[in-house]
Amino acid sequence: MINCFGLRDIVTHNPAVDIVAQEKLADFVSLGKLMLGVIYGTASAIQRPNAIQLISQVYKKELANLISDLLSGTVTSVDTLTMVTAPYAYDHLASLYSSNDFLEQQLLREMECERLFRLICKLNSVVERNDVKRPDRSAPAWSETGDRYMLKLFRDFVFHQVDQCGAAHLDLAHIVNSLNKVECASPEKLCLVSRDGQRVIIASFAEVRQWLDNSFATLVEEHRRSLFEQQMDQQRQLDQSVAAAGEAVDGTTASPLEAAISMTVNSTSAGVAKDSQEAA
Repeated sequence: MINCFGLRDIVTHNPAVDIVAQEKLADFVSLGKLMLGVIYGTASAIQRPNAIQLISQVYKKELANLISDLLSGTVTSVDTLTMVTAPYAYDHLASLYSSNDFLEQQLLREMECERLFRLICKLNSVVERNDVKRPDRSAPAWSETGDRYMLKLFRDFVFHQVDQCGAAHLDLAHIVNSLNKVECASPEKLCLVSRDGQRVIIASFAEVRQWLDNSFATLVEEHRRSLFEQQMDQQRQLDQSVAAAGEAVDGTTASPLEAAISMTVNSTSAGVAKDSQEAA
């Protein structure tokens, strides 16, 4: 009961006995048992007579001495425990900080790879895209005009570098650096040159980012419009099929709901008749 809380301690209190010291000592002994159980993987390790000797054979002797002092009651204060464990605790903290720094670096790399992958997907979706819906086949393709042509030159600037002999010049640092500048819309200027060398354009990475966003937004809008038109065509064909089925049922034009109900009833009746014939 709450009203009797602490009553036993008040009645049986002995001023000559330091209860706090006893409780602290019991906590240190329990800590030693806990460490021993964690090392062996079982709480019954304290019952082994040679448990401490086996620890000293596998781990450092200081750890075995610490557990022995805890179990024997030699360690009676936190200051004593801190002095013994401080050197190892600081080494462990340094290891934790190093691990956190490593994980953070890996996370930043993964985020950077994800951003660059998304940027490359957008770029390849726009550059040299075949416009199958172009009414006039003699006119330039959509991907060869306006901002899309600029993006084609940028693609050559990033991925199709050549050396002074005309051979392929593969520089991963140049590719990653250029894509990062586009991603962050850097105001730094770059020189875009056509393959025949007749066109030279000075632009910034921020402008390239704007060209890419506008061109990709056009493709997204076209994609959504196409999906909507396909859904409308499917719905129109479904309505026509339901209306035709309704006319076939009673020779009159029925509503789509009535036609659907009639089709369901007819199919159910046909299934029941077939089952009856098979049973007969």
